[in-house]
Amino acid sequence: MAYKANPKLLTQLQYCEDRLIPYVLIVGERELQEGVIKLRNVKTREEQDVPLAKLADTLRSHLNTL
Repeated sequence: MAYKANPKLLTQLQYCEDRLIPYVLIVGERELQEGVIKLRNVKTREEQDVPLAKLADTLRSHLNTL
């Protein structure tokens, strides 16, 4: 797989969906300013902002439900 200099988010999400990758972590300017990471469920398309300090526990909890 080649990496793009400016990948489009929708293309990246489609890549994950095609390969059955369950979760995506999204970090944009807003997330950096607020100190959060956006956690997106690829299948349901639900998103939640997770504080950086709680990221590992939240991700572990979500992955345990798979």
